[in-house]
Amino acid sequence: MRSLGFFQQIAEQNGWKLNPDLKVVENIIKAENNLHQKFGEYYCPCRLQKIPDNICPCRHAQQEIEKDGKCHCQLFFNP
Repeated sequence: MRSLGFFQQIAEQNGWKLNPDLKVVENIIKAENNLHQKFGEYYCPCRLQKIPDNICPCRHAQQEIEKDGKCHCQLFFNP
């Protein structure tokens, strides 16, 4: 099961920060853990297709963070 610490590590490794709203982060973690139980992978809950490109952090995250300041799920932000 993924945890807050896991996502903090991902954010640090990529030079991002987590959403400061802990409730949003907790809801995304819960959704990803549910997807893992259902499909066997930690898919981005905001992406409808359950394909390898959409395993969190999905392949779109970096570009979205650079362009919009956050990923689509609003889990990761540009510091």
